[in-house]
Amino acid sequence: MKKTIIGIITAFILYDTLIIYDILFGTHTAPLLLNIDFLTHRPHVHILLEFALHTFISLVVAWTAGSFYERGRSLRPFMIGLFLFFIILFPLMVMIAESPVYIISLKEFSGWMIGHTLYLLALSFLIRRGL
Repeated sequence: MKKTIIGIITAFILYDTLIIYDILFGTHTAPLLLNIDFLTHRPHVHILLEFALHTFISLVVAWTAGSFYERGRSLRPFMIGLFLFFIILFPLMVMIAESPVYIISLKEFSGWMIGHTLYLLALSFLIRRGL
């Protein structure tokens, strides 16, 4: 149950961070995070469906990280792997998106990485604290 709550909390932390970044800098990182137009081939998908998928992915990450921690394994390799994955994920998500609003730029990438770094820090903190 704790890992589920951690997954939900961190999903909101990431999304909220990206929304704030988008408001401050005029970027599109939060919509990119939720974007699934390449799966649905529709220009508009209900945000609840998009956020549900995002939250599900966060749950899987939290359950995996929590399981490693409960078994006495270090979270460091898992977190480093996720960090590297997030670096690769940004241009991949931009390239497969059907909407032309998403672009590869330093400003967009910076927001993406700030959000995902805060996500990883929150995930690590909450797992180690047991929520």
